[in-house]
Amino acid sequence: MLTNKNSLILFLCTFFVFGCSTQQHQMASYYNYETECIGIGLDGTQTIIAYGTGINGKEAISQSHRNGISDLLFKGIRSNKFEYNSKPIVSEVNAKDKYEVYFNKFFATDGDYLKFINGSSSTKWPSNVNKNGSPKIMYKTTFHVLISDLKRKMVEDNIIHE
Repeated sequence: MLTNKNSLILFLCTFFVFGCSTQQHQMASYYNYETECIGIGLDGTQTIIAYGTGINGKEAISQSHRNGISDLLFKGIRSNKFEYNSKPIVSEVNAKDKYEVYFNKFFATDGDYLKFINGSSSTKWPSNVNKNGSPKIMYKTTFHVLISDLKRKMVEDNIIHE
């Protein structure tokens, strides 16, 4: 039979075990998964970190590449590590929708976006389960983007104007 003192100790141990694991889960869920610039090369490259999810590692890495290039094109990228803010390459409002057919092809599995990625390393990131119960694999990918070539491509294809 448990005494009041033993019951209190058991309750506190249970509280700490379950309380700590819940807190760790909550902290991971608030992590910022925004694309970030971590370096600028003299040759017109930017080194960025982007995140992607998929049903397997290959799909998650491809999605992180697409997310990074898309952010460069449409959102611009900020950096917390040094004073750097980039404007979006495509500044036209709703350009992604206006040129939807073009960008669907550009970001296809073997699309042109791959031509602007140079060097890539990926790390598997803590994953969750999708709402439908299937696993969601996430990768954090660091890669170099040939910015001047990407801008030139957008000009050549009449997406932006110099």
